[in-house]
Amino acid sequence: MLFELRGVRKRYGERLALDLPALSLEQGKPVVFYGPNGSGKSTLLNLLALIDRPSEGEVRFSGGPREVTLAAQNPYLFRGSVLDNVVRGLLYRGRSRPESEAAALPLLKRLGLWELRARPGSALSEGERRKAALARAFVLGTKALLLDEPTANLDRSYCAEVEKLIAEEAVRPGRTVLMATHDLGQAFRMGADVVYLSEGRLSPVPLLNLYPCEIVPAEGEALGRAVLSPGCELFVATEASGRATVSVDPRDVLLSAEPIESSALNRLKGRVVSASALGSSVDVLVDAGFPLHAFITRRSLEKMNIHPGSEVHATFKASAARVL
Repeated sequence: MLFELRGVRKRYGERLALDLPALSLEQGKPVVFYGPNGSGKSTLLNLLALIDRPSEGEVRFSGGPREVTLAAQNPYLFRGSVLDNVVRGLLYRGRSRPESEAAALPLLKRLGLWELRARPGSALSEGERRKAALARAFVLGTKALLLDEPTANLDRSYCAEVEKLIAEEAVRPGRTVLMATHDLGQAFRMGADVVYLSEGRLSPVPLLNLYPCEIVPAEGEALGRAVLSPGCELFVATEASGRATVSVDPRDVLLSAEPIESSALNRLKGRVVSASALGSSVDVLVDAGFPLHAFITRRSLEKMNIHPGSEVHATFKASAARVL
């Protein structure tokens, strides 16, 4: 394993920012940490980068301190030019200036920084600063490359180029890319595996379809009715009652053009709001009286001719609705 985390907790004062009983990350397998702001992604990357220590537990890395690089979400640039910043790490590692500049050249050109190479880092825009920090991280070629929101504040054209660079780095022998993002589409595009974080903890399901509700027991059965709002209810496999948050895994939601015969208790009718690519799948957002995400294959999307405005039927079992 590249990283092994056991019983890791990180506190800032009284606030518990991260609580991970166990997490293993394989060498050579690109992993994306997905979650909203404040979910613990940056805290986790700082621990993996060995620039911070857990309050409890242990973080094991199979390499040394110089074999891991972090491109932070809010990067710091040193005094000097863009080129000075990009080659700085190579110079610290004993590479000559000409050799370091030769290694930096292709990255600067691909990221649109070549014309800015002599400009002071302090004179760059936020997006340009981020690209300079990414070039500085990429050029080192360390065993582990950690990227915190690498495409934030970048133009769409450069987002695609950065993602392409990341994908190329991820397949280099001896290289492992771990990144954090709040963009679910990017998570599916870039990761061989996606780790979901919510409030500093691992989540077993994608962080979509989360519904604060009131659970009312259903008479005679080990079921509950989750009342999301007046007229909007879901059946949940639980004997609990009272205020709660219910999650429906988008992978468990079946979409169809017509109602289907099924033992599933949750059968909803709605209209498609959007359909967004997620790697080999598609995230279809349905207005069913409340927002409902369903992950389907591209083939299913084409077969049902689903597009914004399409009327669809969503079906899922009570066991697919979990009380968090």
